[in-house]
Amino acid sequence: MIKAREEKANNGESVGYGHDFFGMLLKSGHDTKKDAKLSLQDILDECKTFYFAGHETTYGLITWIIILLAMHPEWQDKARKEVTEVFSSSIPTMDGISRLKIVSS
Repeated sequence: MIKAREEKANNGESVGYGHDFFGMLLKSGHDTKKDAKLSLQDILDECKTFYFAGHETTYGLITWIIILLAMHPEWQDKARKEVTEVFSSSIPTMDGISRLKIVSS
């Protein structure tokens, strides 16, 4: 991923390394100031931290959702009914998820 993003930046296929978190890390890896420059290992470590932190927060959120739905079966029934009405037997999509009112409240 790093090499692909760097190649696009060097070939002029993109403006810089991108404006996302990953792009900022790559930009700091090419900084001319020695004290501001990140090594390849630093960039990899930051990516791992960001990745695992995302998993940890998602895990915590899903756990709380399950606990709260178990504590409030009436909301569980309403949420199940709404999801079934919106998606029927199809695979959920982002467009469909935005139409969920009870689930997104």
